Amino acid sequence: CAEGYFGQPSLPGGSCQPCQCNDNLDFSIPGSCDSLSGSCLICKPGTTGRYCELCADGYFGDAVDAKNCQPCLCNANGSFSEVCHAQTGQCECKPNVQGRQCDECKPTMWWDPEKRFCVSCGCNPTGSVTPQCDITGRCVCKSGFVGKQCTLNRQVHRQKEQPQRAQPVLGSPQRWGVSSSSGCPRGAYQPPAPPETFGLQSARGCIPCNCNSFGSKSFDCEESGQCWCQPGVTGKKCDRCAHGYFNFQEGGCTACDCSHLGNNCDPKTGRCICPPNTIGEKCSKCIPNTWGHSITTGC
Repeated sequence: CAEGYFGQPSLPGGSCQPCQCNDNLDFSIPGSCDSLSGSCLICKPGTTGRYCELCADGYFGDAVDAKNCQPCLCNANGSFSEVCHAQTGQCECKPNVQGRQCDECKPTMWWDPEKRFCVSCGCNPTGSVTPQCDITGRCVCKSGFVGKQCTLNRQVHRQKEQPQRAQPVLGSPQRWGVSSSSGCPRGAYQPPAPPETFGLQSARGCIPCNCNSFGSKSFDCEESGQCWCQPGVTGKKCDRCAHGYFNFQEGGCTACDCSHLGNNCDPKTGRCICPPNTIGEKCSKCIPNTWGHSITTGC
């Protein structure tokens, strides 16, 4: 009998009949059906069973009528197994995980790549806009609150740092948290009009400030896009420690204890280092081919 058929045509009255395998035999491999008994031996990929009537493990769908067995594609991190429900394709999700493929955290949860499971956002109900957080676990803070979980009250920080501030860097503190006169919503600004527009603003849109929630005092910013920075913090978005400071974190940076080296320190560890292009035990010499020694800016 030909491939896909069985029987004993050499015997009187014998003939060849199609193998009853729901048209799911893999004819690319010889012997997919037993030529004598008609047993289904090698089903198409994704199908299985005595008559190739089922979707195989790791597949789901209808192997008989629709013939649409497809891979489960269960997320390896979010599911217990590669095998899903044979009809619906729903994978077996780990705690706090959802989705057919177990590939997303439940609301108010986020995926911690270090712990390798979904953890609670933990957004402070008083200081956050919503209990949900972004993919990094950062909550959306209300005006006046900062921190990854919006647990720090900016008013408290402002009172603590008031005696330290010798002068405002970007203008009057009264402007903090006040929406701009340009008509933009909180946390956005309208850039100056190009000269050729003669100051007309109707055609220009608002641009998000995108102030760093650790390093800024407010989600609002100047009309230039410059955010209001915490003590020891610099950058247009208040996203790094200024010269002479280290340990960027919620509430600002810590002052270096390196006055003998022009307050040059490692921005992460605070370890005292020589200013650029200087050498020597006290960083008092310029390296070859440089000049103009300064203990603060180097050579």
